[in-house]
Amino acid sequence: MRPIKTVLFSFIFTTAAFSADQRILIPVFYNGPGAGAAWRSALVINNKMSQPFRSPGVTFGILCPIPEGCFADAIPAGQFGALVLSSAPGGLLLMAPAAEVEKLVLRLEISAVPRNPIILGGTAIPIVRERDFRTSTITLPFVAMGGGIRARVRIYDPDSSAGTQVRVSIRSWTSPTGDPLDTRVLTLQETRVTGATMPIPTPGYAEFDVANTFPAVAPLGFNFNIDIEPVTPGLRFWAFATTTNAANEVTAIWPQ
Repeated sequence: MRPIKTVLFSFIFTTAAFSADQRILIPVFYNGPGAGAAWRSALVINNKMSQPFRSPGVTFGILCPIPEGCFADAIPAGQFGALVLSSAPGGLLLMAPAAEVEKLVLRLEISAVPRNPIILGGTAIPIVRERDFRTSTITLPFVAMGGGIRARVRIYDPDSSAGTQVRVSIRSWTSPTGDPLDTRVLTLQETRVTGATMPIPTPGYAEFDVANTFPAVAPLGFNFNIDIEPVTPGLRFWAFATTTNAANEVTAIWPQ
């Protein structure tokens, strides 16, 4: 039989962890000029919680008697809202109560102007929950590069620890467990949200253009597997890749 003090401590710890806020990573939110085009992002949220949804520093557009809507620091329970923000270069973190976090329904899309990312359909970008963060290798398979395609990889540390590192290895798509063609160690950096009136939580972040980071590999093929593994002990992280063609159509590749 376990000592009563041990059982009580375990119960208190579990209850505290459950009641704490959970992080929701929004990997990309950018509105402005970029390679080859101007870009728009849109994040819409259906709040099915029993309480208003608010997150530090964040403003939402919500429905109200004014036809164009109103700005507010919370989305009322049972209602719809959209993130009002210019740019978060390394993504941002929303904070939601753990007991009801699954009742937040989100949709994030990005597209090149003149497409409207929601109304006319942009590229869906995954929303990352606490359960999605990894402590072991992430593999992004069959990432295209060359022939007019731009490939980028973005890596996130939701705990925002200073100086955390990952090892990135690139392999032929036909040899997923073979020796890497090349390897780099990257250090994640702090980021800040631009244009916010109050601080918004952000993850540790690194991103790179695949062809520029692995120039010797680019001539060897058109598709590659990219493996990202933690170097810093205990690191929780997440990563995804995007490929963009000459028409500025984006494809997202993430761990599944």
